Amino acid sequence: MDDVGGGVTQFRPGDAGYVDNLSLKGGFAEYAIAPEFALAHKPAQLAFAEASTIPQAGAIALQGIKGPQPIAGY
Repeated sequence: MDDVGGGVTQFRPGDAGYVDNLSLKGGFAEYAIAPEFALAHKPAQLAFAEASTIPQAGAIALQGIKGPQPIAGY
């Protein structure tokens, strides 16, 4: 992360992270603005390309089991 907002408590500039942007109407970009609840720390053993698949794979699996559900906060 290059920068974080004043109210952010779980991340610092320089942290390696990724965002679940599926509910944010997605997109693939080197830089993005996202709410803290959509961010996660990247596991050290994963490359960014590998870590970026986690949110989509999890959401697709959950939808396959439960069907589409509203996302809290939206």
